[in-house]
Amino acid sequence: MFFIRGLRWCARPVYTERVIPALTSIGTNRTSDVTHLDRLAVFFCFGQETQHDAESIERAIRAQYSAAEVLIGHVVDLHSVPRMFRGMAEGILKSEYDKAVAALPVGETAEDYVVVLPDWDGAFIKSLAFAEDVSKRLGVAVFGRNGTLLGTVQSTDSAPKAIELLERAP
Repeated sequence: MFFIRGLRWCARPVYTERVIPALTSIGTNRTSDVTHLDRLAVFFCFGQETQHDAESIERAIRAQYSAAEVLIGHVVDLHSVPRMFRGMAEGILKSEYDKAVAALPVGETAEDYVVVLPDWDGAFIKSLAFAEDVSKRLGVAVFGRNGTLLGTVQSTDSAPKAIELLERAP
């Protein structure tokens, strides 16, 4: 893309890299920044109506990859929750986090298996540019070890596509 500055043509840089904001996890209060990943990562992005759609995909990924190989995070779209109800929503998420931690097998750490990330302003999910609203259809984002977005999937058959992205990761 070019524009005129005075009478000279100047090249205008085009940036294709996405800026994906960091999120703070429920339960551990750890910041999850995709640019500082030490392993592959899959983030399920969903609303209340699509939260259960991630379960079968997560089972398929865990059948092939351990938590040491692939981090799985659950990004909850909460941008429509009014600010005055955020404390209540956070309490519900914390309660669900505690139930999930209690159900973990002995020896498994919560930081590896239970990662719940509220997206209060929707910036994380918007940065991934899913075709449909994640409250209508689950969105799956796959990241490489260095934080590079390897791809997003939003279909009825997301498990094989997500696993294919993981297999092609450098």
